[in-house]
Amino acid sequence: MERAIGLQLPDRTGRTVRLTDAGDAYLRHARRALQDLAAAERAVHDVQDLSRGHLRLGITPTFTAYLVGPLTVAGVSVAGAPSGDLDEQFAQAGVAAISNAG
Repeated sequence: MERAIGLQLPDRTGRTVRLTDAGDAYLRHARRALQDLAAAERAVHDVQDLSRGHLRLGITPTFTAYLVGPLTVAGVSVAGAPSGDLDEQFAQAGVAAISNAG
């Protein structure tokens, strides 16, 4: 690594080995990179098995009683307890909300 970046990372003088200022900076970034790699691996697994995520449903009152209950039960049995938002609006208000969102 030292050859690749052209700097001395540990100070090898004396009986102990300590990081130089450059080595300390490199170590902080390397640790952060390892954490990011672990987070990326978890994200890929979550996408693959759909065990995490956020679901947003926009429905009209008519569908609340007939669709949301069975859909929620089916979703929880497949994916566990997902997080989500439920926004029940009348059709005209829903269309306006969708139109204003973009």
